[in-house]
Amino acid sequence: ILPYVTAYADRLLTLQDEAGHFPSWLNPETFEPSPVLAQSPQTSMSVLFLMKLADMTGEKRYRKAALRAMDAVVRDIIPVGRW
Repeated sequence: ILPYVTAYADRLLTLQDEAGHFPSWLNPETFEPSPVLAQSPQTSMSVLFLMKLADMTGEKRYRKAALRAMDAVVRDIIPVGRW
């Protein structure tokens, strides 16, 4: 399963926005992020996934992206209760 999840993670990293969020939904035809779900609390799930993968593989880029995303959740989601 590791080849599958690393391929998923590599694609996920290409979707991280400037603020650090990961989109929750992509248009199936254009692969563009939904404007409504571009910066949602679901970024937290990608944080957990990438941190675990970083621990398993030792890949620092996964940890770096996860920490950026965690900062985004703390900054943009938690203070206003966007759960």
